[in-house]
Amino acid sequence: MHVSELFVYPVKGTAALPVTEAATCPTGFTDDRRWMIIDGAGRFISQRERRRLALLRSNVDDNTLELNAPGMPRLRIDDARTGEPTVASIWTDEAQALRLPAHASEWVSDFLETDASIVYMPDTTRRDIQPDYDRDSRIVSFADAFPFLLISQESLDELNRRLDQPVEMIRFRPNIVVAGAPAPHAEDGWKQVACGNVEFDVAKPCARCAVPTIDPSTAVMGKEPNRTLATYRRFDGQVYFGQNLIHRNAGIIRVGDAVEVL
Repeated sequence: MHVSELFVYPVKGTAALPVTEAATCPTGFTDDRRWMIIDGAGRFISQRERRRLALLRSNVDDNTLELNAPGMPRLRIDDARTGEPTVASIWTDEAQALRLPAHASEWVSDFLETDASIVYMPDTTRRDIQPDYDRDSRIVSFADAFPFLLISQESLDELNRRLDQPVEMIRFRPNIVVAGAPAPHAEDGWKQVACGNVEFDVAKPCARCAVPTIDPSTAVMGKEPNRTLATYRRFDGQVYFGQNLIHRNAGIIRVGDAVEVL
C-alpha cells in the first residue's frame, strides 16, 4: 500500500488543497485548519450552513493567507498569524484565537452573504482531543475532532461501483488517501498504521454529515453519495466512511510513501 493523495485545508470548511508532501506539527498537518471562519457570535461556520464555502480556495505562503472565490477579488492577508485576541467556538469547544483584520472580515462576509470573520489558532492555544479516544493528551486544530482523516481508494471505488454517477474523493475531505488496500474499507480493521516515517493511532470511524452531498465544484447539494452509503455503511444510526487518526510523532509524509499496518 502507498499514499496516493494528500490534502490540507488551511481555512476550515474551504476547498481541498492537494499537496505532494506535508509535515506534521502537534495539531496535525502544518497549517491544516489553523484558520476558521466564524459568525457574529464567534461560532464556526461550515458548509452545512453556507454551502458556498466549498467554492472558497485557501492557500498559505509562510505568514500570508490567500483566498480565492468566484466573483471576488483575490484576497491576500499578510501577517495572517496575528490579530486581535478573541474566543472562537467549535462544537462544544471554545478556543483562544486571533481575529484577522477588518478587510478580511469584509471580504468573507461579502462572499458568504452573512456577518463573518476569519480567526487564526496560535501555537499558544491548546485544544485537546476528546479523552475518550486519546489518553496521551494530544491536541487538534480547528478540525472537527481529530487531526487526520484517512480513506482508502478501494473504499471510494466500492462506493462508486454502486453509484450511477461516480464522486471524487474530495467529497469526503480526507487528509491521507491510501491506494492498494487489500479490500474496500480495510481501514476499518486497522489499529495503528505508518505512512512513511509517521505513525498513527486509528481513533474511530468517521461518521458522515451532509457535507459529502455538496458538489465541491458547484456547491449544489444533492442526496448522493450519502443515500447509497446508508444502504451498506450504516451502523448504530450513523453512516461511516473513513477513519480518524491521531499521529504519534513528527515527520513528513509524501505521495508515494509506503503505508504499513502496525
